[in-house]
Amino acid sequence: MESGSHPVDGSDPIPYAAQSITESDIEFVKKALTSPSITRGKWVESFESAIATECGAPHAIAVSNGTVALYLAMLALGAGPHTHAICPAVTFLATANAFLMCGSRLHYADVDPKSALIDTGKLEAQISGIRESHPHANIMLASVSFAGDARHLPEIDRICKKYGVIHIEDAAHSLGGTYKNLSSETFMSGSCKHSDAAILSFHPAKHITTGEGGMILVRDSAIARQVRRLRNHGFLGDDPRPAELEEPWAYCQIELGINAWMTDIQAALGLSQLSRLHSNLNRRRQLAAWYAERLAARPFSDSICVLPYDIHHAYHLALIQWKSSALRRLAYEHLHRKGIRVQIHYVPLYRQPLQRQRAVSCAPLPGAESYYAGCMSLPLYPSISDAAFDRVMDSLHDFCARQTSG
Repeated sequence: MESGSHPVDGSDPIPYAAQSITESDIEFVKKALTSPSITRGKWVESFESAIATECGAPHAIAVSNGTVALYLAMLALGAGPHTHAICPAVTFLATANAFLMCGSRLHYADVDPKSALIDTGKLEAQISGIRESHPHANIMLASVSFAGDARHLPEIDRICKKYGVIHIEDAAHSLGGTYKNLSSETFMSGSCKHSDAAILSFHPAKHITTGEGGMILVRDSAIARQVRRLRNHGFLGDDPRPAELEEPWAYCQIELGINAWMTDIQAALGLSQLSRLHSNLNRRRQLAAWYAERLAARPFSDSICVLPYDIHHAYHLALIQWKSSALRRLAYEHLHRKGIRVQIHYVPLYRQPLQRQRAVSCAPLPGAESYYAGCMSLPLYPSISDAAFDRVMDSLHDFCARQTSG
């Protein structure tokens, strides 16, 4: 069934994710539209400040989307053709593509077969091997707080510091999520407490949206300034100028950059959305807790595995694992016929033709293969009604009961 078609019973489709736009959002956008500047103005500055405060990060720089956020963060931290770059084998294309756009040598890290987080034991061995073969190499890692789960960050930080690896947290899934270190201290995803930088995405499927948009979070002021310069064609107004560019109207480009600005219209929407972040997180966590509790019982448990509920998780995705790939395929088709638009996150990167051409190695990885064989994302977004949630559960129950009885 095509993704835009209606289910066989005529009911409205239920997507796996959906944005929520309120009257407040519309009013904020109207105010931005009537402001003196609709780009590079005060709304962007206010949104950056608000996100930095929310995440507990020293600096935040708004950009046009999450992929650009990754790309500019990597460039500012020194990624290039000399860099050995590592990202998880299970993530969206953007994490790997950003490294490839920097010209870096890309390696895939294997993941835990249940959570899809980087397998830190295998990661340390992988980094150790690269460092042994290339003692003076620039190594950079983009970890992914997958589905909203950031608990791996302290251990990844330990490994990166041990081997001199630059670490970027891809926090596109985890705005508002928290995690603990070994001393049981609590930190925010995106805080850069256990990374050199982090990025956020404001795609409509995420916790808050600006339509499209992203944010780079960094702890070092010099790196923040570098990101701002790269966002603005490679110059800043207060950069030093040579004598031939001293005129008051002149500007001085000192490196290659791009136009990666977020507009004030988008930033205004983001500010309004941010005011609802915690209520949205509460609803996501409520739904995730319901899924975890109900799917642990029969007949679901005969066909499905689900991770226990975690209060620190930001629950961008509601992940389940089917007990076989064949069962997952049948369930996917059944649910789509019922109008339940479940999704698969994600096909391992090394299965993509372009990635096979560009990565150092595209050998299948056991954790990634095991995760991918059964993974599925169920509908999870703040505006889903209890009735729609019950419809999802009824459709799952119908399918699982038939597998058990058959």
